[in-house]
Amino acid sequence: MLSIVWELMIGLGVFLYGMSRLEAGITALSGSRLKARLARSTAGPVSSAGIGALITTVLQSSSMVSLMVLAFASAGIMPLYNAIGVLIGANLGTTITGWLVATLGFKLDIAAIALPLLGIGGFVQVMNASSSRPYAWGKTATGLGLLLFGLGLMKDSVGGLPQQWDITLLQGYNPLIYLLAGLVATALIQSSSAVVMLVLTAINAGFISLPEAGALVIGANLGTTGTTMFASLTGPGIKRQLALAQVVFNVIVSMLAFLILLPLLPWTLHVLRISDLLYSVVAFHTVINLLGLLLFLPLLKPFSRWIERFFKTPQDSLTLLMQMKTPVPEAVLPAIEQALQQLWVVAAVNTMRLLNIKTTALSLDSGLQQTLATVSNSIKHDHSPKHTYGEIKHQEGTLFQLAYKLQQVRLDERQSILLGRMQELARAIVYASKTIQNIASDIKQLQQGQSRGNTAASWQLTQQQQFLSDLYGGLLPLLFNHNEDSYLQEQLKTMATANDLHFQEMNAGVYQRAIKTEQSGPELSIQLNVNREILHAIHSLLHSIELWQDIKSSQG
Repeated sequence: MLSIVWELMIGLGVFLYGMSRLEAGITALSGSRLKARLARSTAGPVSSAGIGALITTVLQSSSMVSLMVLAFASAGIMPLYNAIGVLIGANLGTTITGWLVATLGFKLDIAAIALPLLGIGGFVQVMNASSSRPYAWGKTATGLGLLLFGLGLMKDSVGGLPQQWDITLLQGYNPLIYLLAGLVATALIQSSSAVVMLVLTAINAGFISLPEAGALVIGANLGTTGTTMFASLTGPGIKRQLALAQVVFNVIVSMLAFLILLPLLPWTLHVLRISDLLYSVVAFHTVINLLGLLLFLPLLKPFSRWIERFFKTPQDSLTLLMQMKTPVPEAVLPAIEQALQQLWVVAAVNTMRLLNIKTTALSLDSGLQQTLATVSNSIKHDHSPKHTYGEIKHQEGTLFQLAYKLQQVRLDERQSILLGRMQELARAIVYASKTIQNIASDIKQLQQGQSRGNTAASWQLTQQQQFLSDLYGGLLPLLFNHNEDSYLQEQLKTMATANDLHFQEMNAGVYQRAIKTEQSGPELSIQLNVNREILHAIHSLLHSIELWQDIKSSQG
């Protein structure tokens, strides 16, 4: 008996290792594209559930999809509503593993399939660099071979058990015991697919009956929540919201399956015209998740609103990303992009506050005006421009910490270049803000002179306010709208020329008024310093827009 258990555990270990190698190989072949598609293709309940099922089918890991969804949701690029849809779709996608293994592992000669896959996969990996695509194909083949080989070991280990041990000793227990056994096994192994394979192995050997297998499968379905629950223990509240959503969904679906579908299992199989025991188990597993999906899809919006009431953590996106133990590049990079766009607008509004420029004075469409109003309202009125600049600097520091953390993860060449451009963009935004902040005291003196009737100070402030209003009115559409490269470069070149000309005209005007009014040296120095720093700040802003266009272009 001990030797049988030992062989079963060895087979399970090989199976799980094979599954991890298969997952790693498929991820290397298509993971980045699939993750990008996962982030983009979740507009509604049907599409979010569909993409969850599709990607789980391809990657053969609902746990991996769950962790990716947690990463995307934490990064703020996937709303809770869509994330829940992906999770419930992933439950359906994971059932495909059962169909594949029931066919390949039990209906065909395992050794005739597994050994060639192991040999070919190993040979391809040895002959190619670990970063190459053939190596990933070899890893995928090896993983599939190990998975089938481990299944074969499990199958052989329990094959003669009914002859050695009276299996009636296991019969007669309440189905709830089998459900709990499936739940505990899945929570420990962290793979519902592996537990389903154990169930298939046991029923193939005649070790358990079909109703008992059905109860075990329901338990395995319920146990899949363990991965998401463990991953949600730390980090932002949305991770715990998703874990709660998955737990509630799986508990309701599993209990309905246990109370209604399990007693109707013989009738269901008769309707589906399935008589094979192995296919009966995997069909039951699929039906549970399909009916659960169809039940929840119409209720997804109210369900999501109810979940949103729990674990609220209102924090900025970069801080939330910093809480990730292992950042996912496909989630973090788009979130940094959004944060940089927001940071640019915050810096612009802060500059306008310092120079008493009303955001409503900018010639913008209603959408951009609303964006400016939202950002302006988000800046606390009791916070000075200096305090807001400190928050901008803090955001830059958080971004660079996050970039360092992200660099510890293996990035591809495109991601590395993109991250570098994002860091450069952050520096450009902060430099422009710092340059304006450095002349805050000079601007204040000019404003005081204006209030006392100093015509030179009044003229200079009015000219700079008008010029910056026009500038931001031209830059914000470039930041938010799609632009052809040629058009953007032309606009930036025109603005750069206007900036240089404005600087020359402002200096000439300052000198003319200084001669007329016989201004003192310190007053003249202040005015020229303001002109020079605004010139440099605008150069940095124009460079930031150029970097932004590069980032958007590289994102495709």
